[in-house]
Amino acid sequence: MHTQEALIHIQDYLKKESNITKFHECQIDGIDLADLRKLEKLGYLEQVYESKNHVYFKLTHKPIESNIDVLPANLFGLIVGYDDIKHVFGKALLSKAPVHILLVGKPASGKSLFMSEIERIGIARYSFGSTTRNAGLTRYLVENRPEILIIDELDDARAHELDVLHGLMSENPIISELKTGRTETVEFNCKVFASCNSIDRLPEKLLSRFIVLHLPEYTEQQFIDIIVSVLTNQEHKPQDVAEQIAHQLVRELKRYEIRLAIKIARLCSTIADVNTFIATLQRYS
Repeated sequence: MHTQEALIHIQDYLKKESNITKFHECQIDGIDLADLRKLEKLGYLEQVYESKNHVYFKLTHKPIESNIDVLPANLFGLIVGYDDIKHVFGKALLSKAPVHILLVGKPASGKSLFMSEIERIGIARYSFGSTTRNAGLTRYLVENRPEILIIDELDDARAHELDVLHGLMSENPIISELKTGRTETVEFNCKVFASCNSIDRLPEKLLSRFIVLHLPEYTEQQFIDIIVSVLTNQEHKPQDVAEQIAHQLVRELKRYEIRLAIKIARLCSTIADVNTFIATLQRYS
């Protein structure tokens, strides 16, 4: 198993089983003792002890090294236009050293689509600015140790979380968290890709860490085309149903919301279903 894939399996297991920190080869699907020994040799694991039946390990704090050589097929293919920005993202994703990008624009600019497309890369971890407010960005980082961190709606994050993010994006990023009376310190090699509606609330010192790109709003027809593309390719909806959802949502309700379009698609199988659901939204919104 690939080093990054194995580490992600281990991290996901430990996150799910939050009361344990050590593990052996039979506890994690798809990983054998040879995989764990390889990770130990690379410095990602440390052997804790060995019993008659198993060898137990724990994670070290070594950051996962960037090793993205190939991007997913047709990455950003759902996004209309912005070919130059897609090229910049491709270069940043393949860069061995962290390069951080912030997209700024109104809800109908397609910036969240860029974030969701990056999530297709298996080592990426997705979050919302509002999520960091509830759980705490420090804890999120220590628990997930992402190589790629995606933050949608960054302008919803609290000032303290923005300070943590600034530290993560520094030249020698180290994040510390107090856990059960001791401080856990983790080194990071993390790329940050974020989006926001406005940069007014974001500190200049944080903005200086990003390549900041401002996206214009899509036209009505462009946004309809995007919704149809997402619903047919991602949600596998028939063309006529996808077009009905897009036209009703954009032209009737004036709501430029990809996430809402996806929710409607998951509830509707026919044009009649779409019309009924849209009428319900009009009645109770």
